[in-house]
Amino acid sequence: MNARWALLFAGVALSACGGGTRGNLPSLPLQPMSMQIGHGSGLRLPSALAGDRVAAAAGPIALSPAKLNLFGTGKTGKVTVTEKNYRKSFTMKTSCSKVATIVPASAKGPSFVLTITAKAKGNCTVTIADAKNHKAVLPVVIKPGGQLVTSLLVPIHAPRAIHHGRQPKYISASTQAMIVNISGPTSVNVVSGLTSLSPGCSLTLNGLACTFGASLASCPSAAPCYTATFTTYDAYDGTTNTIPAGAAPLSVSVSTFGIADNQTNTVNFNFSGIPATIALVPNTPMVAQNGNVFDLVGPGVHKFFAEALDADNNVIAGIGGPSYTISSTGSTPLTVTQPPTGSPRFTVTPPAALWDETITGTVTVTAAYPAGTTDGCAQPGAVCTGAFAMDMQSLLAVAGGSDSVGLFAAEKGIGPLLTLTSGLGTVYDLQFDSQGNLYSADANNNDIVVYPIGSAIPSRTITAGLSSPLKMTFDPAGNLFVLNHGKQSSSIPGSVSVYPPGSSTPSTTIAIKDGASPIYNAYEIAVDSSDDMWIMTQTFDSDFQPHLGTIVYIPHGQSAGTELAGLVDPVSIAADQTGKRLFVSDQTNYIFQHPYQCGQGGAGHYCPVYEYNYATNASPPQQLVSSVGYGGNLQYVPDSHTGFGSQSLGLFADNDYGTNFAYYAVNRLPIPLSNPPGFTGGLEPGTSQAIAVDGLGDVFSATGLNNTVPGFAFSTFSGGGEDQPVTAFVTMTNGLRAPAVLAITP
Repeated sequence: MNARWALLFAGVALSACGGGTRGNLPSLPLQPMSMQIGHGSGLRLPSALAGDRVAAAAGPIALSPAKLNLFGTGKTGKVTVTEKNYRKSFTMKTSCSKVATIVPASAKGPSFVLTITAKAKGNCTVTIADAKNHKAVLPVVIKPGGQLVTSLLVPIHAPRAIHHGRQPKYISASTQAMIVNISGPTSVNVVSGLTSLSPGCSLTLNGLACTFGASLASCPSAAPCYTATFTTYDAYDGTTNTIPAGAAPLSVSVSTFGIADNQTNTVNFNFSGIPATIALVPNTPMVAQNGNVFDLVGPGVHKFFAEALDADNNVIAGIGGPSYTISSTGSTPLTVTQPPTGSPRFTVTPPAALWDETITGTVTVTAAYPAGTTDGCAQPGAVCTGAFAMDMQSLLAVAGGSDSVGLFAAEKGIGPLLTLTSGLGTVYDLQFDSQGNLYSADANNNDIVVYPIGSAIPSRTITAGLSSPLKMTFDPAGNLFVLNHGKQSSSIPGSVSVYPPGSSTPSTTIAIKDGASPIYNAYEIAVDSSDDMWIMTQTFDSDFQPHLGTIVYIPHGQSAGTELAGLVDPVSIAADQTGKRLFVSDQTNYIFQHPYQCGQGGAGHYCPVYEYNYATNASPPQQLVSSVGYGGNLQYVPDSHTGFGSQSLGLFADNDYGTNFAYYAVNRLPIPLSNPPGFTGGLEPGTSQAIAVDGLGDVFSATGLNNTVPGFAFSTFSGGGEDQPVTAFVTMTNGLRAPAVLAITP
């Protein structure tokens, strides 16, 4: 600390700079005026006006301060003596010889500084007189007392930053001034500037260091007898030594202390910030903020910081910052944790099932100061409670031709929240587990890369048990089933490797067979709750069009399966895991010549969808509506039970030509053939490469040719008929290039 200053308090001895005062122009004395006017005579002025200049009247003598109090021997006070228009000598007569020394003994006007140093307690006077017998009397009171000293550090000015480190004590970076109120045997009420130009302040590497000092009367006993309130503000008028109107209070310190005779008490005043706003800061990229609404994207725990901000948007942290309590209310049931002592960190967990975004919960953050500290929340204008609306969003993963995966808040189309590139090669399939961890399969690199939710860095890479991993799925227990494609040209049969939750080593690898024959060119896999498997194979013609595939049913615990009858060329499969039903889109009436595909080329060229019910062993399989071409990608979504209400969902499909998609309410079968499903138009030919369906039945389509992913709301097509036009309620475009693979959190 470079300097200490003592401020001019009422009745407090402090240092000050003396200075002369410029007087007004002298006034002219009024005198009788005589004039003689006649031949040969001029105008005669009174003698008082005829001279060179009229001398201005001196006096009176002014003292600042008019009374001097000194607390403790050895203490020094300064008094400025001023008499306008007086330039002769002053003389001093004093009764202070036993209690104080006074210098100088004489001085010349118009102004000088009188320095008085206490020697012993007592009272005395100093009489200052000029040559014209003008006098001024200065009372001097010397009492037992000591010195109060405290140091402040104003940190380097900076805007709000997400910083929650510890500080010695809180002083806002925007601090410019301070009001000091001290009550006790000596009262003080002053304004002090806290800028680089203020006395006692100097710049350091850590900020602006200032020292405040005051002489105070001693306490009558060893018990503290003083209470001081220091309040900092964000503005200061150095010309008038005032705090401008409208300046905001930023922090406050209230403390008691004692003063002993002839001793210096160095008091550490701990400041508490005065909150003007309570804010939340997400501590994970899986939270998107829209105004005062926070979107919780994906399942599991979402981390937050609570922040109390002062009037200048600086974070009140460290010693002098509040603690927080968290509560939740509203329609969406949110689970919150309480911050540890001294920490602003807490978590919010949404329900396991997706709730509609129009149904929100509210998280309320309340700031409070611990006992023994200054209560910043008790100050006028303090805001110590904030309420924040939160909704749920599915996490949608989108992969295309750029060896990257973008993560989006699906229902609002926000993102990418994260872009994954580390560890990625060619993405053949994407799957989320129930915790929101993302799995990316690469048949070329023979690996599966796993990303924890909210992280762009993989937590692990699976290589054991893999041979061209093409597709993945999870059973209800969280076991990962990986379909290894196999290559007939290399005599490498297909297989399925099963990984327990969190494991990178398979518990088993099944060499899948169709009867006694190895299965080659395995293309899709579906698994039910009993771990029964369905394997779809696929071959390609000379124009790289899929045809002549099969589906093999393999019961749990076996490797050899039975081929499903009644199919010509399956395109896609999906399983109702709990209902033991398999859905198959099949090119039953497909003509192998271009440009005909499912739903194109006229009557008879369609791909119906079949249901194989293993719970009832229904035979033959039931054909779900077959009037137009359906069979592209299939997605089965079980019934949902959320705040949006319980609703039966079912099977979703896009047609093979990528122009439309259909919805089958399979839980309300049978569907009469005369009542086709909601078959929705609106996509351009050939654009749909993949579909993903959230827990509310909203359909998202990877339209690779358009570099977009549009979303279609379930409510707009679920009750309609065939070929109804539907407009996307959201469309994702940012960072997308030829999107072809989708995954959405369950």
